[in-house]
Amino acid sequence: MIIYLDESGDLGFSPGSSKYFVITFIAIKDNTPLKRAVRKVKKKHRLAPSFELKGNTTPPKIKEDLLKRIASLDIEIYAIVMKKSKVSKRLRQDTNILYNYVLGRIVVPYICEPSQAQESVVTIVVDRRVVSITSGFKLDEYLAYKVWYENLAEVDIEILHEDSKWTLSLQAADVVCNSIFRKYESGDERFYNLIRGKIKEEQQLFF
Repeated sequence: MIIYLDESGDLGFSPGSSKYFVITFIAIKDNTPLKRAVRKVKKKHRLAPSFELKGNTTPPKIKEDLLKRIASLDIEIYAIVMKKSKVSKRLRQDTNILYNYVLGRIVVPYICEPSQAQESVVTIVVDRRVVSITSGFKLDEYLAYKVWYENLAEVDIEILHEDSKWTLSLQAADVVCNSIFRKYESGDERFYNLIRGKIKEEQQLFF
């Protein structure tokens, strides 16, 4: 199983920061159809293969096309939405701990659920330009601890830090994540509704 993980919003708490922070992942067994969908969208709209599709900058028409194609694939989408105004002062002091906590709430249960028991390896692909962990537990170590020691799951975890500019499936995850983020941040469900049927879990973390 392959997980393509992305995030939208920020973990800042200043007046200009986002109101919500969203982590989303696409779970898929074969990433070939997902990569093919992204390639077809770029070709149809005459975009260079090196053009990076991103949720907050890609034109609406192109996002709609991509999301419709994603919704036709055999995938599952999981998301956790954090309302930042509800975060305690203690958790605000170390955003690394906060990030790992939020991520663990959505990724760890998925990896450890009985339906994953037949999977010998779960590969988690993250954008190395976005995920920034500077103190405390590293992401890799945190997930391994939660899965292997707290849950005693017999699943190997492989975490790949890749550049989304050259990873088509991460670009798809970015557009999906931003679509969910827009629903909460600005009340815009236009793009969210295109993938609603593929969302297996949408957890709201309001503490």
